[in-house]
Amino acid sequence: MRFAQLAPLFLCAVAAAGPSFAADPASPEAPLDGETVETVEVTGSRLGAEIRPVKVLDRGQIERLPVADAAGALSYVAGVDLRERAPFGAQADLSLYGSGFEGVLVLVDGMPVVDPQTGHHLLEFLPPLASIERIEVLEGPAAAAYGPGAFGGVVQIVTRRPEREAKAAGGLAAGQNGLRRGELYGTAGDASLAASRTVADGYRPDTDLADMRLLGRFARGPWDVEALYQDKRFGAWEAYSGTYPNQWESVRGVAGRAAYRGGGWEAAFGWRRKRDEFLLDRDRPSFYDAVHTTDGQTLSLTRRVALGRGAEMAVGLDGSRESIDSNVLGDRDRGRGGLFAELHVVSGGFETSVGARAERAVGRTWFLPQIAAMRAAGSWRFTASLGRAMRLPSFTELYSNSPAYVGDPNLVAETAWGLELGARGPLGPLDVSAKVFHRRGDDMIDLVRPVGETGPFREANIESQRLDGVDAAVEGPLGGGFRFRVDGMYLAQSADWPRALDSRYVGDILKHRETAAILYGAGPFSATATLRAQQRQDGVGHAEVDLRFASRLGRGGRTEISLDVRNALDQPDRNFYGGELAGRWIWLGVEFR
Repeated sequence: MRFAQLAPLFLCAVAAAGPSFAADPASPEAPLDGETVETVEVTGSRLGAEIRPVKVLDRGQIERLPVADAAGALSYVAGVDLRERAPFGAQADLSLYGSGFEGVLVLVDGMPVVDPQTGHHLLEFLPPLASIERIEVLEGPAAAAYGPGAFGGVVQIVTRRPEREAKAAGGLAAGQNGLRRGELYGTAGDASLAASRTVADGYRPDTDLADMRLLGRFARGPWDVEALYQDKRFGAWEAYSGTYPNQWESVRGVAGRAAYRGGGWEAAFGWRRKRDEFLLDRDRPSFYDAVHTTDGQTLSLTRRVALGRGAEMAVGLDGSRESIDSNVLGDRDRGRGGLFAELHVVSGGFETSVGARAERAVGRTWFLPQIAAMRAAGSWRFTASLGRAMRLPSFTELYSNSPAYVGDPNLVAETAWGLELGARGPLGPLDVSAKVFHRRGDDMIDLVRPVGETGPFREANIESQRLDGVDAAVEGPLGGGFRFRVDGMYLAQSADWPRALDSRYVGDILKHRETAAILYGAGPFSATATLRAQQRQDGVGHAEVDLRFASRLGRGGRTEISLDVRNALDQPDRNFYGGELAGRWIWLGVEFR
């Protein structure tokens, strides 16, 4: 269904929501300032230089969305391509600005959530939603600051810092398809604990889900320590193959970090251990039962120095070791290390950041530079950046040998150059932003097979991928307690690979994506209606309307009841193999804060 066909229905849904929440339009809460998905400059560097635009979803924004997990919240950010194989965080691939699902670096409180087995597990070990303070999305190459993996961009999940004062929050939800969900968050004495449990029967056979997550964090003075635990089991219908649709997967493990920041020094150590079991046919477990145990450790040390006259520098080193013990991929391990430096200079209305990294891995060295600049002109900000990135192939890409996919141990690392030009500022009551970008990637890794054949896909380095695009957004008040936001992204791709080959990923990226949202708030009542529409390079499109209605109760409004509707018009998206994903999904919830 096209965007234009859904727009009238979307506006009708919003109009219907307004009267049902009729309240004093002059309520001080009516403007809902800061509660739309906005593009702001937060951090895109080791020094926190506010130059490159970073898109941010803060806690208030997340609470206005019909989502139950961090991955779902990301799907409302323009430029993000989230391909959910199953809802509520069961399985999803993440792409930024046309990158592959292996080409995004995810951080939790600065700790890399890197999975050497496969990028399909990039969004594992995300913390419970109640513990998240904000989500930051930096689009474009960022390897100079963050290392390999920051190919299409960086997603940073920032959790709530523990407080000394005792506080608690939680919620329960239940809905269609056997959905039951509970979440708790508490903090006291510089420590916090968050827990979530989601169970669903699924929208069709082999889409069941049982997911539990725990996060514990302690932060006092310069010290910050946290640990994550996840136990997730789900029916993976057509997740990785259309030939064998009834799949099943279990992902369990722990991850954590310890960090110190003080006296100009920053040091951090992170670890992760995960056990993944995958059945290609859950009705015949012995047909293909893959069991993988991965381990990873990361270490970084950074020194920040103020140079005077508006200049500051950071230098440091980082490294990691990762290994896998698998009955399918074998026993593998590898390490990497990098030296990096960054200089940030502020002079008049100009800010400039220059960084570089020397990265060593698999017997090779890469030089990864980055330069960014910002010019302030009144209330407007104009930005530009140029950088180089790379990523190593995963163990699955290298060594897989299944009935569905075959790896290639001779794959080489992907590399890319990216250029961005952007502007943001006010036009009367409106906030407007726009960005144009170009990226050229070489030795891109993709799954391919001859057109018309039905055998397994094979990993291969294709010649190159060239992307040109534009990203724009506008938001502002509508009066009477209403606000709006409209954003969109368009990508033009040119990729060199033999046309006799069918491309699974590189040829299936987004062509355009649009989001339109209207928010209403007056007194204790609020409503959000969001239209999301997109089309891929192969012409396949999808659009859906999502709704959330909420009302605060009791003294201080600390209790909230809500009604969430995902895909209200029941327009299912399709997976890689043409199968229908979840349609309309409705649930009721109650939360206390």
